[in-house]
Amino acid sequence: EVEVSNKSPYVQSQVIFKVSLYHNPNTSVVNASLSNPGISGGRVIIDNLGEDKVYQTRRDGKQYAVIERQYVIFPQSSNVLRIEPIIFQGQTGGRGSLFNFDPFGPQPRSIIRRSETIELNVKPIPGSFTGKTWLPASGLTIQEQWSVDPGKLQQGEATTRTLTLQANGLAASHLPPVDSKIPERLKQYPDQPEFEETNNTQGYIGIRRDKMAIIPTESGDYVLPAIKIPWWNTITDKMEIAELPERTIHVESTTTKQLAETPVNPVNVDNEQQTAEEANQAANNGANTVNSSNWKWISLALFLLWLITLFSWWKSKRKEKPETTQAVVKETSNVYLKQLKQACRNNEAEQAKNALLQWGDLNWPERSITSIALIKPYCDAELQKKLDQLNDYLYGNKAESWDGNAFLSCFEKQSFKEEQKTETAGKLEPLYKV
Repeated sequence: EVEVSNKSPYVQSQVIFKVSLYHNPNTSVVNASLSNPGISGGRVIIDNLGEDKVYQTRRDGKQYAVIERQYVIFPQSSNVLRIEPIIFQGQTGGRGSLFNFDPFGPQPRSIIRRSETIELNVKPIPGSFTGKTWLPASGLTIQEQWSVDPGKLQQGEATTRTLTLQANGLAASHLPPVDSKIPERLKQYPDQPEFEETNNTQGYIGIRRDKMAIIPTESGDYVLPAIKIPWWNTITDKMEIAELPERTIHVESTTTKQLAETPVNPVNVDNEQQTAEEANQAANNGANTVNSSNWKWISLALFLLWLITLFSWWKSKRKEKPETTQAVVKETSNVYLKQLKQACRNNEAEQAKNALLQWGDLNWPERSITSIALIKPYCDAELQKKLDQLNDYLYGNKAESWDGNAFLSCFEKQSFKEEQKTETAGKLEPLYKV
C-alpha cells in the first residue's frame, strides 16, 4: 500500500510518501526486494525519511507483520507528476531446510506485487504571495540571542547577535539569509551561516543560524528595525508573516562611566589644604606684615593648581581606548580571512573580493576600503599584480579564468606595510599571519 500526505501540493513544498508492506508473519520469504520510487512528469528532490518501521497489526481478523518506509518529496515544477508503482519481489515456500529436506514438497513460489500509481497535481506559487523567497511550510519562526545584553553595552564593546530561522517542512538549504539592517554607527561583522536538519514523522525541520558581531562606535540609543519574513502556511493555505520585533540597543560611553566610577581622592584634597596651611604659617612666621588679602591670593592660586591637575587627569583618561575592541577586531579579522581562504580555494572571485574588502576596511578604517585599488598601496609589487588580475576578471571581459589558489599563495606570503606617504615611510609588522 502507498499513500501521500497531499495530492495537491505547492511547488517546492514537502510531500510525505509512505510505503507499507503487509505479510503473514508465519510465512518465510526469501530473496525479497522493494523498488525505490520512480517519478515522471517533472523534476523532484526525493530522500528517505528516517529508518524503516517494523510492527504487527490485524486486518479483517488476520494478523500481519508490517514493514513501513517513508520518503520526502519536494516537487520542483508546477504540473502533474506521477509516482510510479512500487514493486515487491520475493520467494515463499520450498522443499524445507537442509536437515528437513522433502524432495516431493512444494516448489518455491515467486511473488510479485505492485502498488497503485499516485498522481500529484502540483500548484504554482500563488499570486497573493508577496515575499522575496517562496517558503511553503507548516510552520516558520525566527528568534534572536545575544552574547551580551544589548541594553547594557559599552562603547567599543562587542556583542554577537544570533538570528535563528526554523521551518517545518523545508530543507535547511532552502532557507534564505535574514536581512538585518542596523544604524551606520553600529559596525556589523557577519559570520558564515550554520545549517542544521532533523526529521520526524511529520517530515523535515530546517534550521538556519546567522551570526554577526556588532560593535557600537558611539554612545547613545539605537533602534534595530523589526525583521519580517513572509511565508506560506501549507496547513491554512494562506500567507503569514514571521516577525522579530524592533530592538533598542543602549550604549554607554566608556569614558563617562570611568569618570563616574572613579572618586576624587580625598588625600589629594587634604594635601592641598595642608600645603596651604603650611604656606600660611610660614608667611606668618617670616613676616608679620602679611595681611589677610595675601592669604586669599595664595589660596586662589592653590585652588587653580588643583583644578588644572584634575582637568589633566580627565583629559588623559578620555584618550584611552578600550582594550576589548582590539581583541574583537582580531577575532573578526580572522573570520574574514577564513572566508577569503575558502573563496580562493573554490575559485569564487566575487566572494573573495567581498571578504578582502571587509578585511581591509577592518584593518585600515581610516581609509574606508571600498575597492580593490585602495588595498594596493599597502602591498608589494607581486600582490599588487594579483589584485589587478582579480579586478580585471571581475570588471573586465573575463576572457581568462581566475586562479584563486595562486592569489591565496601570494596573499599568505605578504607582509603588509604602511601606506607610502613619504619616501622614508617604514614597514609595519604584519597585521595578521595567515
